[in-house]
Amino acid sequence: MDYRLSTQEARSHLAAYHHWLLKSRPAEAYGAASKYQQIVERLNGGTNQGSYTHAQNAGSQIRDKLSAPEGRMPMWGQKGSFILQHQGITALVTSTNVPNQTCLFQISLQAVQPYALFISNTGYSSIIVSGFGWNLREAICSEIDALLTNQGCVIDEDYRDVIQVPAWAAETNFERRAYPESTGQLRIV
Repeated sequence: MDYRLSTQEARSHLAAYHHWLLKSRPAEAYGAASKYQQIVERLNGGTNQGSYTHAQNAGSQIRDKLSAPEGRMPMWGQKGSFILQHQGITALVTSTNVPNQTCLFQISLQAVQPYALFISNTGYSSIIVSGFGWNLREAICSEIDALLTNQGCVIDEDYRDVIQVPAWAAETNFERRAYPESTGQLRIV
């Protein structure tokens, strides 16, 4: 099986999936997701089972090859990470999703500033968002609005030392706030 040709075909279905979600056209989005999954199944020996469990499996390889560039917001169903700032919250957003027929996506939000306010006191939150009618940033901002209580949460002292920031995110020009307790250092991994 030619992975290069299959990856190009999967890229086309991924782009169509994203397009149809933005247009709130579920039938077309479901069709594009099905075609994407058929490519993965074909490369995985006729089954979708286990296709994302290891880096060398078909689903993982295609997902990784189609990943958004680091720091750029991914399309719906595309793997990627970027920095989002909204309502005074700065988060590293990570999506590892692939096109699916539910059009719901689990997204990870991680604090990048140990002494800044966040949506949880652990510096981490996993949210579920719908892709219908808006892009990933808009969906996440809507969820942050729903989750915010007053001005946000202070990250508990026990969790501040575990905040890690990828090197590309540390170089991102997001607003860094000075806090009296802060050493101003980010833990870069």
